[in-house]
Amino acid sequence: RYRGGPWPEPHDPIFDFSRTPEGWEWLDAFAAAATAELAQTGAAPPVVAHGDWYVGNVRVEAGRVVAVFDWDFVVEPEPVVVGLSAGGLLLEGAPSPADVAAFVEDYAQVSPAGLDEAQRRVAATAARWVLAFNARCDLAMLSGEPDPTSALGRLLDHRAAYG
Repeated sequence: RYRGGPWPEPHDPIFDFSRTPEGWEWLDAFAAAATAELAQTGAAPPVVAHGDWYVGNVRVEAGRVVAVFDWDFVVEPEPVVVGLSAGGLLLEGAPSPADVAAFVEDYAQVSPAGLDEAQRRVAATAARWVLAFNARCDLAMLSGEPDPTSALGRLLDHRAAYG
């Protein structure tokens, strides 16, 4: 959905992206930069993947994933899918910069083709975009200070560390 600009139409009408509250313009710029970077990536073969890695969409038994629900498909080049998954995985809050880097590294180690440095940069950029999108959703619902483990809180405190 990043191809629709930094803020595509929200997936739920409770989120209002039509105006940015004063003082949060940096989030618009952060998302726009990630969108522009992703637009510059070359055409790579797309893969089909699950695009909503939220803990409520996964069933785990005995430490193994046994089911995945709410199949929102994403069809993008592999490094973009890796980054969207790394940045969008929501367990107890949003992933930290270290979580994102570890996810990309783990994927690169188990993927038969691996990921070269350019592909890792694309993955990091896709992670930044999805974190910004989730942070924008957080901002639409914000009352008070952001939870430091939310996407908004993570970017507020650590945006430069997300590759």
